[in-house]
Amino acid sequence: MQLSRPDLDIALFTADPAVLDFWRGAVGLAESGTMALTAGRTQHRLALWGGLCKVNLAPDGLPAAPRSPIRRLLIADAACTTREDMSDPDDNLVSRVPVGEAGVTRAGFEIAVRELAVVSGFLRDLGAVEDADGLLLGSTRIILTADPHATIDAPLEGPGWRYITIQVQSCDRAFAAALAAGGTAMMPPQTYADIARFAMLRDPGGTIWEVSQNRALVRHLEAG
Repeated sequence: MQLSRPDLDIALFTADPAVLDFWRGAVGLAESGTMALTAGRTQHRLALWGGLCKVNLAPDGLPAAPRSPIRRLLIADAACTTREDMSDPDDNLVSRVPVGEAGVTRAGFEIAVRELAVVSGFLRDLGAVEDADGLLLGSTRIILTADPHATIDAPLEGPGWRYITIQVQSCDRAFAAALAAGGTAMMPPQTYADIARFAMLRDPGGTIWEVSQNRALVRHLEAG
């Protein structure tokens, strides 16, 4: 899978504006833009190194749903000397860490899975590199933790961390490769306006991934 940007995005859904205030204030992520979603919802795009933390605000509420396998966002900060653990008003976990702690030099995503070997193999098939600190996909550290009770079928919409976005050179080829590696299709490739071609899938551990071919990064949106 050929990436068009090394930093991955992470996304959450919330019905509470205080969650957005937390990420902009307590965490200090700068807003780089917004995007209108369906049903009156707005995606606030907060800069996270070279990627994004997407706060999808649903003012009319969200359906009750189990939490996704995504447990925590880790942010490397050169000003940190010791790890600082925090949680937003919806109990989404985030940690600021010294650069290099747990192998995180930019951003890291902690994900709970039932079968470490299966999910690790899937990520390697997507292009993740295994090193002494675990898995590195592009510039983002993926930290897998074993949990026999980890959720494997959480829906896309619901409170909390929900999905990860990977920017690729070709949405169609990346989507096909992810399915061949053991992923399950949730939304086939489709084009959004003249902005991006994207698709959604679930990995063998239950995490939802968006593969996105963004025109701003690849200058084209043709399939394949």
